[in-house]
Amino acid sequence: RKHNPKISRRVVAAIEKAMEAYPDDRYQSAEEFRRGLLNASSKTQRFTELDLNISVPPPPEKEGGASAESKPNISPSTPVRAVMNAMTSVTSRLRRRTRQYSSTGILVGLLMLFVAGWFLWNNTTAFPSAVISLLPPSVKQTYMPQPVPTNTPEILPSPTPVIEITATPTLEPTPTYTPSPVPTALGGGQGEIAFVSDRTGIPQVYLMKADGTIINQITNEPDGACQPDWSPDGMKLVYVSPCRQKSSEIDRSSSLVIIKVDGTEKQALPATIGGDFEPDWSPDGKRIAFTSQRDLNYEIYMINLENNKVTRLTKALSISAASNARMPAWNPYGTQIAYVLKRGGNSQVWVTTDADIDSTPNKPNEQLVQSGSKVNDFLPVWTPDGKFVVFNETNFEGTAPQWLMSIRYEERASKQAVLLPIEPLPIVDVSFSPDGQWIVFESWPDNSGNQDIYIATVTGANRTRLTTDPGYDFDPVWRPLQIQTK
Repeated sequence: RKHNPKISRRVVAAIEKAMEAYPDDRYQSAEEFRRGLLNASSKTQRFTELDLNISVPPPPEKEGGASAESKPNISPSTPVRAVMNAMTSVTSRLRRRTRQYSSTGILVGLLMLFVAGWFLWNNTTAFPSAVISLLPPSVKQTYMPQPVPTNTPEILPSPTPVIEITATPTLEPTPTYTPSPVPTALGGGQGEIAFVSDRTGIPQVYLMKADGTIINQITNEPDGACQPDWSPDGMKLVYVSPCRQKSSEIDRSSSLVIIKVDGTEKQALPATIGGDFEPDWSPDGKRIAFTSQRDLNYEIYMINLENNKVTRLTKALSISAASNARMPAWNPYGTQIAYVLKRGGNSQVWVTTDADIDSTPNKPNEQLVQSGSKVNDFLPVWTPDGKFVVFNETNFEGTAPQWLMSIRYEERASKQAVLLPIEPLPIVDVSFSPDGQWIVFESWPDNSGNQDIYIATVTGANRTRLTTDPGYDFDPVWRPLQIQTK
């Protein structure tokens, strides 16, 4: 219209439509273009796209008797046709844009799938952290399940052999505790007992079963043997010789001797003037505590079996009104020794350590029980668990039958022991079975003077006499559990 203002707007619109860039927006035929120009040049019609206020021309006349209803001839210039053409044009544009966007989306999706597949192939474990963060939500939902099943079978088999390997050795060593039935067999009134008897005219050490059956005579000393004590492994004994009779007074020429349970490999420990007696083997098997008069007074000493070094453990005269120390007894841990201190005419139970009294004069040394001045306490022994000290007690004159007393070591501050109501009396020189459930002791309940060996439970039940020989049977000591079970 710039070059020819006389051209109407409708003609310009028709020409512009014919020159549209997209084929779908142009006229589809020359006839359609011709009609468009005719409609544009008409002065009776105002056709524009999407303009519905258009005058409708009268229908054409019937030709050849044919009705208009049977053969409608709707001109493309009608409003319906115009609307349809406009809608077709708009739809075509939308379809082209959708096609372009779809093609672009497909290309992007294929590219992302290729990248994800490459990462999955080269580094499966790194895929979730590296690639998933770059993918759109739809791709995350599609590919997230894929690495999970691939990783799951790889992780699950690896811990399976580890658990099987660790479980197998852990369960195998458990049934190797075969020594557990051994204490049951030797405890509870069973096992073996060493004791002394003068049935041959002079005291010797014998071995018998807990039912009283004599197994063998261990010693054959011309001057007799007594006061045996077991090594911790139950394979050897230490005893005193000479020992010509049962007496509280020992020959000043006596010494300590070690012998195997079968009577072989006898070994005399270094002796000195004054005599050594009342031995007690330490739980570690390396030392023996004993009483000696080597310093003209009864004191407790200790010999180291590895080098025969002797250490003095007590100085009775350093304690007020005390005169001598005797009858040592190790606790099960080998750290403390209960002993009897003669003080003011009475015998008392005290406790000290295994330290050298000469180098540690202030070492622990305390009175365990205060029984009073009318009684004497003697022959202390620890229970196998180390919780109690059991000892004998009698009247000051020593004429009453001896009975048993006990004190819990943790309650030693009270200094008070309790009576064990085990009868009939007397009950002397107690030794515990390895399981701590039984005791073996000397007794002569009929007052006949015939000392024999008895066993009973720690409560005094099931009392059984083991020896019946007319001679004196005394100094019983229960054999420990043997390390060599065969």
